[in-house]
Amino acid sequence: MSFIPEAVEYHIHGLPTPMLMSLATWGIIGTVSVAAAQKIAFIPKGAQNFIEFLLEMIYSLADKVIGEQASKYYPLLVGLFLYIFFGNLIGLIPGFSSPTASLSTTTALAIVIFIYYNAQGIREKGVVNYFKHFMGPPLPWYLSPINGLIFIIEIIGHFARPLSLAVRLFGNIFAKEVLLGILALLIVVFMGLPEATLRYSLTAAPLLLRPLIILLGVLVSMIQAFVFLILSVIYVAGAVQHEEHH
Repeated sequence: MSFIPEAVEYHIHGLPTPMLMSLATWGIIGTVSVAAAQKIAFIPKGAQNFIEFLLEMIYSLADKVIGEQASKYYPLLVGLFLYIFFGNLIGLIPGFSSPTASLSTTTALAIVIFIYYNAQGIREKGVVNYFKHFMGPPLPWYLSPINGLIFIIEIIGHFARPLSLAVRLFGNIFAKEVLLGILALLIVVFMGLPEATLRYSLTAAPLLLRPLIILLGVLVSMIQAFVFLILSVIYVAGAVQHEEHH
């Protein structure tokens, strides 16, 4: 299911646009990574400085929230953040659209996180102990219905997580794509007006607004990638940490 805004985009027959843009996103990530690794210096600069900044941010967040075992989850968290961040940004390039502006893409990302943190929780605690923590603190036997109610609420809350992750990311990036598409359309329409005075006066507004929307798009891209990362780290931490760590 895709809700990519209608715009001038690159297409390959038989290949869905979100998938094509995902491949382009990974191509950019690979190119930036190779560029950063080509000239590794003690004092980083350029691409190396940018990549190290992102990695340090991710590692620091995971260490603080998850704890000592956070390093086991670095690969997923790094790949997740880089894909979402660069995937959000690629839509700012004329002719491209963000793969994260597709509900199919964001749903797939959310499902991956949902399956992953639950699987890690079961691996760390075992099936019985993992699902037991959904029931809340131990209560006397005559209050067991409360534990059952807590369990139901927790299960509903956990299944709502992927929906929340998918819709939040999709909605914000889709809005950015729509704004840029509308401005581009207005520029094309106004430039086609026959009267020169009217053409240039009307075209000035979207031309001036477009750079501002692009700057806003960069900010939104960073924030949404970071929000998705933070929530993913919290979900992993809640699944794998034992009670004595809380």
